[in-house]
Amino acid sequence: MYSYLLCKGDLGMEELVAEAVFLLCASGTGLYYRYLTEAAHHDTFVGTRTCIESRVKLECEKEQQEQLLLSVIPAYIAAEVSRS
Repeated sequence: MYSYLLCKGDLGMEELVAEAVFLLCASGTGLYYRYLTEAAHHDTFVGTRTCIESRVKLECEKEQQEQLLLSVIPAYIAAEVSRS
């Protein structure tokens, strides 16, 4: 009878170890997925920021170009040049 209880106790320990290993693997997989997701979000953020910075810079350069054009030629001629 004692040997039966000893074997049954060992089986419980094996199940406990198996579940612990399973949970550790699941947690590791979750952490890896989170890392990959955060890296993708970071790359997307950097790309979006770069795009917005480029648009702002382009808009600023367009305004400077228009101001330069208006300082050289009259406004009505500049308006015709801007349309074409």
